[in-house]
Amino acid sequence: MKKMMMTLAAVLCCAMSTMMFTSCGSDDEPVKEPAEDKTPAKVAMKFAFYQTEDMLNYCNVEITYDDGTGKKSVTLTKDNVNAQLSWEKTVASDRLPAVITFSRKVTLKQSIDELERFSFTRGYYYMYEFYNAANKDLGLGALSNNSSSQSGTGAKVAEYINQGKLDHTYTFTFNKKGEMDIDIDSK
Repeated sequence: MKKMMMTLAAVLCCAMSTMMFTSCGSDDEPVKEPAEDKTPAKVAMKFAFYQTEDMLNYCNVEITYDDGTGKKSVTLTKDNVNAQLSWEKTVASDRLPAVITFSRKVTLKQSIDELERFSFTRGYYYMYEFYNAANKDLGLGALSNNSSSQSGTGAKVAEYINQGKLDHTYTFTFNKKGEMDIDIDSK
């Protein structure tokens, strides 16, 4: 019996020693998370052109955009604008630097010279955001909105349209630092 008690005491002593040494290890320090990558790698952009009811009724409004994969065009109708009569498109580029372009060309469908009032807008809206390689929003984006509308006699607005004064091209250049430059080409 004495031999059995000695064996039990030795086992308990070993178990307690093992627990003491393993519980006091140096792995109790907090695990360091890898630093978040703040390097811009991608950009997403939402752009909108505003129209008026008069523009949709009396004009052909053609939108062309290029997200770096080639030009695409759409002619606006009441069926492809939202309730606020704006056309919106979101495009993304999976690499930087990137160039994204949106253009609007307005031509008359018919004479509007006899109209006493014709409402039009040069309005647009854009917002963009940069993302890192893991698609995490970096909070470097911005937005801009210009929604002013104007009106004039049909003859005066027809002159503006024929001179291309409602035609605009917006070219956005995004660099690798998370910065954007805009070039607005209008008459």
